[in-house]
Amino acid sequence: MTDQNVANGNSLFTETNAKFGLQGDFNNFSLDGSSNESVVFSGDLSISSFSPSIHKVNQIGELKYLIGSDLSSDQFVVYPKPFTNTYQEILDAIKEGKSITDLLTKSVKDNLDIAYAAYLNGDTAKVSDYVELLEAIYFPLKLAYFATKDTMVVSQDITVSGEDPVVLNCNGIKFSGTSGISSETQLTVISETMIK
Repeated sequence: MTDQNVANGNSLFTETNAKFGLQGDFNNFSLDGSSNESVVFSGDLSISSFSPSIHKVNQIGELKYLIGSDLSSDQFVVYPKPFTNTYQEILDAIKEGKSITDLLTKSVKDNLDIAYAAYLNGDTAKVSDYVELLEAIYFPLKLAYFATKDTMVVSQDITVSGEDPVVLNCNGIKFSGTSGISSETQLTVISETMIK
């Protein structure tokens, strides 16, 4: 958050809601620590404890705008191996409508995951060779968005699951006891504060 945003009275919470096209005070869940029942956050309404706001994302640049980092230094970002013919062959197969299952070895998948994370959190120019392939494999995608203007008190087991990546936007998060958040899918947590 920049000093200008603080001067305007904007918080990270309201700015994130605005990025998703929602009112600044949009709120679709509350966890105040008064319940010990397990909680599930998911884009799958049949298992989610709360109804998400679903957002379709068509390109990785749009995803970076919504949930990526705007850090001025990327010294902690891991970048992928150079884009080689292996990755071009995968992209060509996708364009031709062929199966890529046999081409996606564990090392290739791991490197694509690194490229994906590096694009979102680092210098996009350093992974620009991967953009077309990442978009062909992962996009469009849906984000399951949850927001609470209150401090989220984690006093029970919380699971994040489903096929859709999940975004939790909270003013703050407070962990109580030994409870925590386990994620079976991509999870982005946006919070001003996080305390134990």
